[in-house]
Amino acid sequence: MKVTTAKHGLRSIVTAFFLFGALLFSASSANAQTYNWMTESEALTALDGAINLLALDQSNFTPGSTPWTNAENHIHYYKLVYAAINDGSSVPDAVDTTLMALNDEKTALADLYTKQVLGVLRADIVDLLTL
Repeated sequence: MKVTTAKHGLRSIVTAFFLFGALLFSASSANAQTYNWMTESEALTALDGAINLLALDQSNFTPGSTPWTNAENHIHYYKLVYAAINDGSSVPDAVDTTLMALNDEKTALADLYTKQVLGVLRADIVDLLTL
């Protein structure tokens, strides 16, 4: 039985979808990382030190400038994470829930933090609170 061009095309499309699905699955698996988080007491100490250092650095910047705003964003996020850990959350839960609260699209805070800023905040706090 001869295979028509349409059947060859369908076979190619099915193969392409399979390969694309495999690529997406492997990419999402690579992003699902586990971290070696600090204990809660270590995280509170690290956050307190980072907040104080950022506040000191911020005093050297012109209010409203990019470095000043960057420090302000970090201070605000770090204080929220500090409060969540202090209230009993685990370190990874505090990092994720406060980040989601900043981007819930229901409050005015959602307008203050772009996805790029949230990505930077997440990356920086992971660097700060992991061993």
